[in-house]
Amino acid sequence: MSSETTAPWASPRVRTAPDSVRSTRHLTTLTALTLGLSIAAPAAAAPQAEQEATGDADSPATAQAVAEGAAAHLPPSPESANFVPADSVDGTLPEADGEELATEAEDSPHQIFALEHPGGEQSARWTGTVDPQREVALLVWNPGTEQWEEVSRSTGSAPEQTVLEGPVDESHALDGQARLAVVAEDPFTTGSAEFSIPGEEEVTGDFLSPEDYDFSIAHVTDTQFLSEGAVDETLDAAAQDRFAEAYRAQMQWIADNAEQRNIAYTGHTGDIIENWMLPGIHSEDQAREEFEFASQMQSILDDAGVPNGILPGNHDNWWGTEGNHLFNEYFPAERYEQASQSWENASYGGPWREGDNSAHYDLFSAGGQEFIAVHLPYGHTHAQRQWAGEILSAFPDRDAIVLSHAYLRASNAQDAAKPDIGGYGGGGLLLREQVVKPHDNVFLVLSGHYHGTAWHVNRQGEGGPVFEMLADYQNYEIDGERNTGFLRLLQFDMDAAQMTVNTYSPRLDEHGAMGYDTGNRSYLPGTDEFTVPVDISTRQTTVSTDQVLLGTDLAEAAEEAETHRETEAPEPTEEPQVPPEQPGPSASAPSIEDVTVSRGEEMEPLEIPATDSADVQVDGLPEGLHLRDIQDEADASAERSIGGEPAEAGVFEVTITVYGDDGSSHTSTFTLTLED
Repeated sequence: MSSETTAPWASPRVRTAPDSVRSTRHLTTLTALTLGLSIAAPAAAAPQAEQEATGDADSPATAQAVAEGAAAHLPPSPESANFVPADSVDGTLPEADGEELATEAEDSPHQIFALEHPGGEQSARWTGTVDPQREVALLVWNPGTEQWEEVSRSTGSAPEQTVLEGPVDESHALDGQARLAVVAEDPFTTGSAEFSIPGEEEVTGDFLSPEDYDFSIAHVTDTQFLSEGAVDETLDAAAQDRFAEAYRAQMQWIADNAEQRNIAYTGHTGDIIENWMLPGIHSEDQAREEFEFASQMQSILDDAGVPNGILPGNHDNWWGTEGNHLFNEYFPAERYEQASQSWENASYGGPWREGDNSAHYDLFSAGGQEFIAVHLPYGHTHAQRQWAGEILSAFPDRDAIVLSHAYLRASNAQDAAKPDIGGYGGGGLLLREQVVKPHDNVFLVLSGHYHGTAWHVNRQGEGGPVFEMLADYQNYEIDGERNTGFLRLLQFDMDAAQMTVNTYSPRLDEHGAMGYDTGNRSYLPGTDEFTVPVDISTRQTTVSTDQVLLGTDLAEAAEEAETHRETEAPEPTEEPQVPPEQPGPSASAPSIEDVTVSRGEEMEPLEIPATDSADVQVDGLPEGLHLRDIQDEADASAERSIGGEPAEAGVFEVTITVYGDDGSSHTSTFTLTLED
């Protein structure tokens, strides 16, 4: 393993432009295809009189100079581009000879061309190749407005060529030249195309063939009922075995299929057990029995050498209020330091602080790429979120996955989509704003906690879209028992930069989870099996140019090129217009009077006024007190409240922040006095 595993606090390594823009044909006259360098005039621009003397004045003009680059949106102005003579590119551009100049980039690659403009009304024609899952646009520079104007657009049609054609008049000419540009765009990363789940006829009820993807990741979450049922003395032995078998089957299936299905990593997003949620109420002996069973189940992965990480949910850590000690006893850093000795192409990164593995990170390599998995517990603190940000910044060249117990709320929509507004809970909005959004190497967020499923394409950050996914099947039942044991397998095709999700129960040997849902949500089959683009570093876009022409009779000129094969690209299909989500209610500042209670006694629940869908964060609580969230309770009529048994005397300033469905937030404070 490289030295980066031992120095997560090192200065971030920054990607340079030459790494993100690549040409398939070496340009000997250009040392760097970066943008914003010194202005270079088109070296091959020939005077109009010279061209008329050497050829037919009525023949279309071809590219005299070319510049390449990439940008998130439009190309730069031609004055800031670095041009080289077009004929230095092995004669590619003057003739439609089937040899194409290709530019590849993570952002939108572009090529800028300088052509002679003879005056009057002209037509521009571009011929080249672009992937069918990309769009390509032909632009012309208007020197008067100093802006690019789009003259034609189409979807790609590779392996066939695409042809774009549009008008170019005298207003586009400067010093007898026109500047054209062709730009290829990825509709998923630009947001012009939205993800949707497949129709029922497209659901196969089976995994992909291992030959059709590069590696996979297993996602397990909310096994609490399995751990509880396996040791529940009120159940008979046969019932205990059914619960135990559901957890054991998950782990054993992953171990048995790790090689065949190339499972590079497994993440458990918490609620490992059921009964370590309420201090002073839940028995430590009971919790230890459940932790012991879960630890044995997780050791199946350790013994098989499967790289894996786990984090505590609210049922594992007293609702996130200093209750991680039992989790750290059964799943300490030392356990994973030892287990990782048998991992291949993976390593345990380390805990967020010594002695506390509730937040940690792992490194692994798969499909020719490097990844980092950052785990955060339920009730993650500001310090833990800050640590996670530092870790992600220390590994900017690794594609990043963030795992936490609570993030997306469950969806009630048939397609399990979750809107950007009001879709987050359990500190999820804080995690999105402080960890996910600022780091453009994050491409995937996995979570559990809320009963059901949900997905969301998050376009809030500076980088590409982040796919966020909830998959919690704990309440799915068979014969009245919550032990279906569903997990998810995420299969990654690196060349296509896409992820295929399958939901599967090893115990039941069943893919269709929706049939076991007791929530009356009517999820469609596509919510359990779908393929989605992902913004990993292998997601590239390429534009390849065979010929660029400017003239009045371009069709005839194109037909005269013996090796040219013209295929008109289909018009892009318009996406159906979906009415925008209506914003939910705004947040309002909760008003709570100062409170005085006795130390060592159970505190009367202190209700926090907030709408059911609002996200509530409480800071400054003394040890022993915790927030009980309405969204976390089986009884949906329960109120949010602060409760518990305070362990220390003193005066504490407590801050309550309420995040509304419309993105607003309001904060208030009150004084909590604990008397002996």
